[in-house]
Amino acid sequence: MNAVIAYQIHKMLRISHIRGRYDPPTRKRVGIESLVVYSYAFVLAAIATWHIPGIPFKGGDYGGLACFPKKL
Repeated sequence: MNAVIAYQIHKMLRISHIRGRYDPPTRKRVGIESLVVYSYAFVLAAIATWHIPGIPFKGGDYGGLACFPKKL
């Protein structure tokens, strides 16, 4: 999500540098970008818990905390 926000700020600064008019993203675009980011995070979290061979990290409890990758 930080990458999406940084991209929008960079776009705004680039346009304002040449004294152009910046139009903010529509609600539809914000919704689509958020859906993509959260879907990607869901897939990574799901892969960590499925214990697929070849994946360099496994999910599970680690020092009392959940959802942190740990060394094999």
